Amino acid sequence: MPLDVSDAKAPEFHGVSPPIKSDNYNVACFIKRSEREEITMANLWQCVQFRMIYKEPLDDLLDKMNQDYLKTLLSDNDWPDAVKKEFVTNVHKFMAFLNEHTHAQRGQTYLYIPQEDLSDPEANAKDRDLVQRLESIVIGWTRQIKELVSSQDSPGSKTIDTPLDEINYWRRRTTNLQVLTDRLMHPDLNKITNVLRKNNSSYLQQFLEESQKIVKSYDEAKDNLKFLGLLSEPCRKIAQASPRQIPEIGRAHV
Repeated sequence: MPLDVSDAKAPEFHGVSPPIKSDNYNVACFIKRSEREEITMANLWQCVQFRMIYKEPLDDLLDKMNQDYLKTLLSDNDWPDAVKKEFVTNVHKFMAFLNEHTHAQRGQTYLYIPQEDLSDPEANAKDRDLVQRLESIVIGWTRQIKELVSSQDSPGSKTIDTPLDEINYWRRRTTNLQVLTDRLMHPDLNKITNVLRKNNSSYLQQFLEESQKIVKSYDEAKDNLKFLGLLSEPCRKIAQASPRQIPEIGRAHV
């Protein structure tokens, strides 16, 4: 059970090591290894498994999945085919969800690319279970892109009170679209679309059309930021100036 200790002092366990430092983590998780054994100061470190989380919990979970667990979970094993296929499908669904929401915290739209062996596109395109997994991923990508395009085109998508707000808006939009465009150009993503193309998947065309909208939006955002960026410094000075100083600043930048 997660325990928020961000504002708490670490408990002092006299005579027990290693010590717990409270100034460099946000959350501590404690799990009792056995229901039957009573915890005492003498057996604390043997009976309780704990871990400190040093960053945002979703970021930490994503890192742990990518670094420690995902490769093991998706590696070859002797499970029955039906069980393995169902398990792999759900692992990819979970990772897609985790990636999407972890990056959403930073205002980014990030496409999860599953780890699949796509070295033989012709054979891959004939693997019905694999194609279904890839189509599920592509459907998720298409939804994410549609939501981003819709949110950016909506009248209430930005609050602009000053010229600097406008510049910062285009800076954030350019950064987000760059992250998304880089994913769209990723070699492993292209392998997935290649397999679905050979399979004549009905879900591919819509994804490709939505992808082109993102590339176009990214080019527009870059151009807007390039020209608006020229106004960044004078706008910053005007924002900090008194009314009497504004005409002089304007003349200096004509």
